[in-house]
Amino acid sequence: MVLKFNHLISSLLLTIGLPTSALAGDEDVELVIAGTDVPYVFHNQQSGLYNEIMDQIVEAYPGNVDVQMMPMRRAVGVFQKEQSDCVFIGNDSREFHADLGFPAERLIFSKPFYVNKIKVYTAISNPQISSGAELVGSVAAADLGTMQGHLVHQNAPKDMELLPVETMDRAFKLLERGRVSSVVAFSLDAEAYFSRADAQGHFHASPDYSIATTNESLVCWNNARAIEFIAHADRVLEKRASIEY
Repeated sequence: MVLKFNHLISSLLLTIGLPTSALAGDEDVELVIAGTDVPYVFHNQQSGLYNEIMDQIVEAYPGNVDVQMMPMRRAVGVFQKEQSDCVFIGNDSREFHADLGFPAERLIFSKPFYVNKIKVYTAISNPQISSGAELVGSVAAADLGTMQGHLVHQNAPKDMELLPVETMDRAFKLLERGRVSSVVAFSLDAEAYFSRADAQGHFHASPDYSIATTNESLVCWNNARAIEFIAHADRVLEKRASIEY
């Protein structure tokens, strides 16, 4: 990746609650982004679509950007404590951030990187789920420890059981074995899994039904350097075709 990392020292500073400006020789860093590790989507080793897009944005930016990758919960916490200027992956809903305890009026958002939908996947041998009513009384595997968990709890039928999992691999293995009747997942995460597991055609989801839709964006505190960076990111994003599953 072209992203500029100071991983080890930056991570240690954040762990003990010090701002990254405490880094020796780091005075030139203009903007710090807390990056949420999502394998095969936005990740150091298992890179995905968002690595490609963020690379394009950072490469074209005249200033310095420090993208510090970390687990999603930690990234959100670092941003919430204002130990970073921005967090990515986020979404552009003020209401969503207010529900999580952010002073949403102080946040600014980039144009969407991607329109991501929380879909309900079933085995290809079973019918697609076309409405929430069909989920009542069923058991679905879902990663509830991330932003998806908040959106699922807000929008899914209350009478369905959600079995927490930590990876897409685990979720779809449970579906293959008949341990759950469906998998609830972000479309981008599911498509990435299908591609690497050669599982295209093994599972399907209704194109007309989603539990929730989110515009995934760069979320920043409203400060001068973030305003400048988001304006730059928006110019790059305007040149890309909108992607949606």
